[in-house]
Amino acid sequence: MPRIDVETIPGELGDEPASFVLLGKRFSVRELIDRWFGEDHAYFKVRGDDGVIYILRYALTEAEWEMVLMDASSCDASGDGKNQFSASGGTMTSAPWPQPAGRSDRRG
Repeated sequence: MPRIDVETIPGELGDEPASFVLLGKRFSVRELIDRWFGEDHAYFKVRGDDGVIYILRYALTEAEWEMVLMDASSCDASGDGKNQFSASGGTMTSAPWPQPAGRSDRRG
């Protein structure tokens, strides 16, 4: 998964992403849709200022951010929903939304 630079701001349950840099382009977080916590990671489902939904993962022990998934189907003019991607090794491949277990917090 590609590592990304993330700027955070204080949130209700700790720091949360405010913006991130992916492939040299800066994106502002327009909306924090959801968050959940795993054993060693915190996950943030956000909508960027480009309208795309991203899942960002913060590795608690390494203090590093990664982009786990991007869903551009909300920006797809055809409406067929085929623009869903997951980043892996710098390439994009089709992938379904992950089904995280044990969500400890939800924002609506």
